[in-house]
Amino acid sequence: MRRFTLFLVLTIILSGVVGHAQQQYSLVNTFGIVPAEYREDLSPGASKEYKLTLVNNTQRTQTYKIESNSVGLDRSGQQYYLDAGYKMDNSAVDWVRFLNLGFSGEVMVEAGQEASINVQVNVPYGVLPGVYYAMVFAEPTEYSVAGQGALTTMSKSRVGALLRITIPGPEAAFNVYSTVDQLTILEPDPVKVELYQRMINYLRDFQEITAIATELSSILADIGYRLDQEAYTAMSEEDQGMYCLGLADFLAELKMEEQSIRIMATLQTSARKMIVAQGEAFVYEEYKDESGRTHRRLLDRFLLTPVGSNIKGQGSIFPGGLRDFTGSVHRPLAAGEYALEVKFEYGEQGAKYRRIALGQQGFTVTEDIARQQRDILTLDVDKELLQYVMVPGGFHVETVVLENLDLVESMEVLLVTNVEWLRVSTEACVIPPGRTKTIAIAARVPRDVEKVQGEGNVFIVAKTGKTISVDVKLIDARIWSSGGTTNE
Repeated sequence: MRRFTLFLVLTIILSGVVGHAQQQYSLVNTFGIVPAEYREDLSPGASKEYKLTLVNNTQRTQTYKIESNSVGLDRSGQQYYLDAGYKMDNSAVDWVRFLNLGFSGEVMVEAGQEASINVQVNVPYGVLPGVYYAMVFAEPTEYSVAGQGALTTMSKSRVGALLRITIPGPEAAFNVYSTVDQLTILEPDPVKVELYQRMINYLRDFQEITAIATELSSILADIGYRLDQEAYTAMSEEDQGMYCLGLADFLAELKMEEQSIRIMATLQTSARKMIVAQGEAFVYEEYKDESGRTHRRLLDRFLLTPVGSNIKGQGSIFPGGLRDFTGSVHRPLAAGEYALEVKFEYGEQGAKYRRIALGQQGFTVTEDIARQQRDILTLDVDKELLQYVMVPGGFHVETVVLENLDLVESMEVLLVTNVEWLRVSTEACVIPPGRTKTIAIAARVPRDVEKVQGEGNVFIVAKTGKTISVDVKLIDARIWSSGGTTNE
């Protein structure tokens, strides 16, 4: 099945541009801070000192600027930092003092040596219970030089250590209350659909990208990918043809996603601590019985994906922050009026009980949108997210049921995993019209890992129609049983 090239495009041809958390060492490993994080419970009025070690791995003496900044998570779950002098409500920046730095806030470290940074945290009286954050950053005052001659590179980055201070108090004082701030239904954009189709036709007809490289680059950049034209130029003519066909299949997936009925739901919290939330959407059709009473019939339900995450399920929300969640209708809807309900279960990570936040909105499906849905929504699966609680060396397997939504044609299906520890019972199958197929999804954890963690996907690729996925998350049984944190 040629659509398998879609996954070659995703894993080989396209270079993903992804956000990452600040690491303990700089991107070129020239300097670092140890440890990367301190977590502490302190009472109002308390004071405590911490020692950070700044390591200079270069071959020359370096001067580093040390400062503390506010840290947060944006609506897509990515970390961000405010410049010195700016702070957020949950910031501990004003509590931080550097005991062994001069007025300049700089420290000099000889080549290959270390220096201590003594940090004092002074919690003010009267501060409310909650979790407060500050990031201690080190940044060289000069650029680092690596390589020789034409291969010489100059770089300048900063690294940080996180201070996470919890002010204890009764649960009610943390105000773990959240609401659905926004609920938007995104209908297909005919302009984008036409653009995708034009790109697809060109790639399949001419099997080259030169004439459309600018438009392609713009399309891919919007979803976080980079078109590697240098890699394309270095390929053989045959490989360039495969490149273009794979890229056409990838754009076909983008086109079908654009043709889907998509939703964007935003959860806003007033909590004074980090919370996690998981969202699910329900599509109802309203009808009246013979007596005139109105009833609702459930037609579809699906999990939401936190923006910035590779899998459906839980997303973290910073104290007082927002988080966006997305999803799309899974089953074809006839033309008519429908009601969408979004339910979020949220609370502190590991909490025994969860709270509920609801949002509702009506929407209309036109005849044209209904026709598009019948063309692209050809497969469904009964479980979209599997969570395996495991120990090192463990093996776990669960089954899911695939359904062919086409009542006329049989459906050829490929199953592809994107991580080595994930396996499926069959890599290809044919599902008769309107019938189902049960498959097994297994995970095996190596014995030598210190902590069980991982996220993966099983992509289910239909001969026609939109690709769907089953997402798998590994959770360490030792942390799970103790009620500890798994993703904060």
